[in-house]
Amino acid sequence: AADKNGDGKLSRDEYPQPRIFDTVDTDKDDFVTPEEIRAYYQNRRISGDPKDD
Repeated sequence: AADKNGDGKLSRDEYPQPRIFDTVDTDKDDFVTPEEIRAYYQNRRISGDPKDD
C-alpha cells in the first residue's frame, strides 16, 4: 500500500505519481487525502482530460 505510515494520507514521497502531487494536493498541506484523490479523478472524468494518466 502507498500509505506506508498508516496515517490515512499520502506524503509526496508516498504518492505513486509525484509529478501530479501538487495538482492533487488542493489544500497545499503537503499531503494528499483520499478525498483529494477522488476529486482529482472525478474532475478529470468530467472534463475528459486524458493527461497525467
